[in-house]
Amino acid sequence: MVRLYLIRLKHSSLYNDLLSNWHFICLTLILFLTLVNSGSLVIGLCLGFLLVYLFSQNRKFILLCLVLLFILGFHLVFYEQKYQTRFLGDFEGLGKIEKAKQNDYGKQYIVSLSHGKYLFFLKTEEGNFRVGDTVWLKGNISAAEPAHMPFGFDYRKYLKNLKIYGQIEIEEIAFVRHEFTLKAIKESIENYYDRSFSEQSATVLKALIMGSEDAFAKDLKTQINRVGISHLFVVSGLHVSVFILILTKVLQIFKVKEKYHFYIITPLLFGYLVIMNFMVSIIRVFVSEVMKQFNQRYRLNLTTIDRFCLNVILVLIINPYYLFQMGFILSYLVSGSLILSSRLLERFQKQKLRSGLIMCFVSLLASVPVVAWLSTEVNFLSALFNLVYIPFVSFVLLPLSLAVTFLPFLDGLYLSVVKPFLQVTGFLSRIKWGILRFPHPTWLIIVLYYVLLGGLLACLERGEFKKALKAHGVFLAFLLLWLNKAWFNPVDRVLFLDLPKGEATLIISRFNRMNILIDTGEAGYEEVHQLLMKFGIKRLDYLILSHGDSDHAGEAWNIMNRFSVGTLVVSKYDDSSGIRTALLGKRKNTFFLEAGDSFRAGNLWFTVLHPAKPYSSPNNNSLVLYADLFGRTFLFTGDIEREAERDLAMRFSALKVDYVKIAHHGSLTSTSEVFLQAVNFQTAVIMSGYRNTFGFPNPLTLKKLTVPVWDTKVKQTLVLERNLLAKTMKPPKEKAKKAKISLKIKQTYAFLLTL
Repeated sequence: MVRLYLIRLKHSSLYNDLLSNWHFICLTLILFLTLVNSGSLVIGLCLGFLLVYLFSQNRKFILLCLVLLFILGFHLVFYEQKYQTRFLGDFEGLGKIEKAKQNDYGKQYIVSLSHGKYLFFLKTEEGNFRVGDTVWLKGNISAAEPAHMPFGFDYRKYLKNLKIYGQIEIEEIAFVRHEFTLKAIKESIENYYDRSFSEQSATVLKALIMGSEDAFAKDLKTQINRVGISHLFVVSGLHVSVFILILTKVLQIFKVKEKYHFYIITPLLFGYLVIMNFMVSIIRVFVSEVMKQFNQRYRLNLTTIDRFCLNVILVLIINPYYLFQMGFILSYLVSGSLILSSRLLERFQKQKLRSGLIMCFVSLLASVPVVAWLSTEVNFLSALFNLVYIPFVSFVLLPLSLAVTFLPFLDGLYLSVVKPFLQVTGFLSRIKWGILRFPHPTWLIIVLYYVLLGGLLACLERGEFKKALKAHGVFLAFLLLWLNKAWFNPVDRVLFLDLPKGEATLIISRFNRMNILIDTGEAGYEEVHQLLMKFGIKRLDYLILSHGDSDHAGEAWNIMNRFSVGTLVVSKYDDSSGIRTALLGKRKNTFFLEAGDSFRAGNLWFTVLHPAKPYSSPNNNSLVLYADLFGRTFLFTGDIEREAERDLAMRFSALKVDYVKIAHHGSLTSTSEVFLQAVNFQTAVIMSGYRNTFGFPNPLTLKKLTVPVWDTKVKQTLVLERNLLAKTMKPPKEKAKKAKISLKIKQTYAFLLTL
């Protein structure tokens, strides 16, 4: 039946038209899903141009695109409606554990309830449940946290893309019963590794064989990521290829005819896919292997790129949200780039070293925008490292791992290989001169990057070395511009950051003229450091510390060690330990300021209004700054309390500003009636810290405020921007606009589906 259908399909006119053109259909689907998710104008324009091109080439392409887009749209709208009507609030009932993952703080569980999947955490002492356990639980279901600042990790969207509706804060939980489930096989194998092997051996085995992303400790995971070999510990085409090679050799030893290999290996691969809980990287390899066999057996004449694109389309039809998972993106991006570079690799097929080096560099270059999107750091030495690591893992470590899985008494031998492997990885991770830090890429940068990279590889593939040299120059120039993106920023910004604890305000003047940071947030949190890198900021002209509390100056030492700081500004009367620690890192160009002092930073003006004398309370020694920034006026108040507010009001009884940063996170000790009568302001900004444990801001403080209030704990980071054409800054509308575009697309599909 299948054979007859494939023969008929092969001789249809549409099939022949689509041969060597599947990449257009695939790209259309990817652009459509990206547009729905991001609302990017650049992606929308690319999709529009592609559809016009397809229509001009062959109307059948448009018809097929519309059918596939309708299928994807139906899936998206169905899930979106289910997601929007998901249950949030108090819950009491039964649930089944689908996944359990250990972390530094306890265990993370995914539980299936009657209305969807949810996530919850338990400390180790609160209980230890297994996959397949049915539990009775009581708690409150809430939405996960969104991104708290520009370029921040959107945990809510991350869970949504995994089809997890929210998280549960557990009040009570109890075991009911245990039932066998296929999803428990993976957990059982991991428990076997923990019981039968030493800690280091079990860690590597779980990561290498089972693809357990949580197997490595935090420091080791950082080392592996920095060296650029994390892909070796995500079950992918490399691993499955080794498995297939080993299975083929075993079948040859037992003299099984080659025509039966497919019927034996495919069910085994599917079994592995089931054990791995349908991990997307294995789905890709499984579909690829099946399509390869069908193409050979039924002579479908599909090219490698056709099969690859059909693979993408099939996987996206199964679940369109795979496109927004990093495992999918990196897996298909790297494999696709190697397929497109196959002719280039064939030219150096006999030169194994050069061919391997080209393969590693192509894989690295293909993944640069994705890696930069995630972490900003790209280690270009990883191409050289992988030249050694890939053969070692493929031909030594992975086969040995499979062997010791069945022969645990060889743990000593295995450990003698694993220990040097991890030691070398630790050593290589300390080599930093090959690491480049890229600012967060925009969609325009991503599109231009791949266009230029594609042009360079095309020239090399055709052997046009003069053109390749020019393309190489243009590509390097583009990378240089990207690395220095801050110099081309045409927008002035003031950002009141939404941090876990504490306060920080970042002021960015267009074209990298002036970068100023007021306070740094709580010690131990790197959000400010990450944001500076993602903006491409390498230099802080001024670091202003309002006072020395750890939630304001805790990260000052680390920031001064990682960035070039021109001038440190502190209160003249603050002698706290936080300020003394900061001074250890910056003795030169330090200003100790008091009321009446002022300074100019480029075209920005700062005037110190407080303190005029020392106070017994450290909070009252905070700097209070009046600032004129980009056509708006601001009052930064630190943590001053009623006593300092009264003194300030006596000296400035009719102060008028646009924005006031409410003192001490909105606590009852500040924002007195005297202060509110003395200062006339349009907007109040409260940076309370979304993980603060003091109940900031106090409800009574909020009642006092009769102007619009921006509480970062509720509304996330406040971003005020001024472009080249504007005279003053305005609150952000771009994010809301993108969300509206995405929503409109989904609403349009919902309307079409009701017709």
